[in-house]
Amino acid sequence: MAAGSALMIAACLLLTNCSSTRAVSGTQVQSEPEITLSGDIALLHIYRVGKMTGAAIGYDVHLGDDVIFRAKNNSKATVKLTSAGACVLWAKTESKAELPLNIELGKEYYVRCGMKMGAMVGRPNLEIVEGNIAKVEFDKIK
Repeated sequence: MAAGSALMIAACLLLTNCSSTRAVSGTQVQSEPEITLSGDIALLHIYRVGKMTGAAIGYDVHLGDDVIFRAKNNSKATVKLTSAGACVLWAKTESKAELPLNIELGKEYYVRCGMKMGAMVGRPNLEIVEGNIAKVEFDKIK
């Protein structure tokens, strides 16, 4: 019975976004972009706008081996990155999506998460969104 309770608690934690800042292997994840951009960090804004396609399905977005975001409808987070260089964002449901990034300190990046139709569950979609479109989409999510 104790193992079942632990599994339920773990599942509940995975299905919710934390509103506080938490450390993830040298990065900080926040639900709101309260971090000021400077030359010694990069900001990675990750979001998923509300759409009917795949609305009931959420998935974890990983940076390397760490989960940095739970992509569900109308959700967002800002990740503070302190290291420059190549990295890979990835997510997996019935298939795996990868988004290679070359992080430069002092810059902001916006990644839109979505869902594509799949055979059983749906397939995650990760894409870089540039300019004012990304900021408008990100800021609309409460």
